[in-house]
Amino acid sequence: MTRVAVVVDRTTRKIEIHIEADLTRMVGSPEDYHRLSTEGPAEEFEPLKARVEAGIHFQYEGREIPLEISRFDLPDLALAEFKQTYAAPMTVIQMDGTVPDQAGEIRVLADIQLLVETPIAISFFETRDRRRMTRWVDSGQTSEPFRLPELQAVTIATGSTKLTTGAAEGEPHVEPIGEDTPDAESKTEPAPWESDSPWLTVAGQYLGLGFTHILPKGIDHIFFVLGLFLMAIRWKPLLAQVTCFTVAHSITLALTVIGFVSLPAGLVEPLIAVSIAYVGIENIAMKGNLSRTRLMVVFLFGLLHGMGFARVLLDLGLPGNEFITALVFFNVGVEFGQIAVLVVAFTAIGWLGGWRHFHKYIRVPGSAAISVVALYWTFERVLG
Repeated sequence: MTRVAVVVDRTTRKIEIHIEADLTRMVGSPEDYHRLSTEGPAEEFEPLKARVEAGIHFQYEGREIPLEISRFDLPDLALAEFKQTYAAPMTVIQMDGTVPDQAGEIRVLADIQLLVETPIAISFFETRDRRRMTRWVDSGQTSEPFRLPELQAVTIATGSTKLTTGAAEGEPHVEPIGEDTPDAESKTEPAPWESDSPWLTVAGQYLGLGFTHILPKGIDHIFFVLGLFLMAIRWKPLLAQVTCFTVAHSITLALTVIGFVSLPAGLVEPLIAVSIAYVGIENIAMKGNLSRTRLMVVFLFGLLHGMGFARVLLDLGLPGNEFITALVFFNVGVEFGQIAVLVVAFTAIGWLGGWRHFHKYIRVPGSAAISVVALYWTFERVLG
């Protein structure tokens, strides 16, 4: 399929169009597409760019939005990958422009002559209030509208200055921020669209977001839970560990989201990786029953993981009118994701828990693999 992301900064009214499309049909053949991407001269790109621009239109209140292509990257792949039956050699295109200050609707029109794979996924993003809408269109169709309100004055805190912009001001006005200026001035009010969101809808959305943050997206958290599982494969000691972990990450998740606790991601993410490696190493060294020290360690590591969950939740955004609902159900979704990991683990090897060689042939190699991967993540996150 073809993906189109329309990103609008409501504060500056700048618009970015990100397009990912397989241009095989437009170029002619996989061989021509590969040749163009690897050795085609720059002048051959221009007619191709013109055909893309002529085939897809972005309108604001019925008027074409003037756009300029700032990026046109053809796929860097081997010829065999272009010729595969289900290949999708995607060209990445970025177009930039500005939408008017007055309220209006953005629409995307796909020309019937636009020779790209369909359907086309049109996603609208509004950065200031974190609004998003995705719809599918086919060739010759027009997307549903995405409405932007009139540009209003916005205050943005930047270090020791306060930048105020708005439709009526013209040039931005900069004034000092005093020590008594509350940080809350830099935050936006809840978006108008959020006021009509019923709590049940918000609960379902954030429950799903929390679950998918573990399965399938949270590979590091999956490894941590598997580390707990390998140490205590019986329900009672496993429940003790999971409870400590859940209580801890729930505390820092809430405190970080409300702004009471804050640590930089550059510190939290490597420490999360270290926690996973530590659990794996301790699994190898510990042959006896679960100790209180282990539970304390799991609790401390849970505090770290909670900060990681909070960063994800803050990136997703929280609805102003259902803040608590979103926070609680995101956390519940995370728990459901962890339970799903444990259910799968029990189904796969739980029946081996009573085997006298379990430590030697299951726990040790499994924990070693977890630790090696986690140490790699640690160095990657520190250096990257």
